[in-house]
Amino acid sequence: MQPKQSDGMIRDGDNFLGASYGDLRYPMRIHDDGYGPLWIYLETLGPLGIVRAQTWEDAYTIVQDEIQNTATWEEIEDAADYLEPGWQERRELPDGYSFTSTSKIASEDLNGSALRLLTAEDLEAHGIVLEIEREATEPIEGDSNAI
Repeated sequence: MQPKQSDGMIRDGDNFLGASYGDLRYPMRIHDDGYGPLWIYLETLGPLGIVRAQTWEDAYTIVQDEIQNTATWEEIEDAADYLEPGWQERRELPDGYSFTSTSKIASEDLNGSALRLLTAEDLEAHGIVLEIEREATEPIEGDSNAI
């Protein structure tokens, strides 16, 4: 069964202002593309960020540009002793690195990263609190959580 985002989590017209997680309320990296559902990007050590985008493809591009850690050529050279000579001139990146749409180099956790729809189960499992500014002041039917 495909995970489904709670209909009351965010609506078009709402503003996604922030997110934090854990007992110490660690701030999360966020990006609001203006409309669409919320997507969570997880790495081995836990949630790294939440983005709002219409499709998975849009969310992935945003994650690469705004959420994932970035790397420099020097950092890659230090970690890439196993690459064939000339890899840098050919602009080949080792596994775990990719060019973003803004020409930065994004670093991805090879031990387990995932981008998926944010669900109520994710909120509970990671202790995530969302900060959302509602478009209207009327309550959402069935929304028992103050977001």
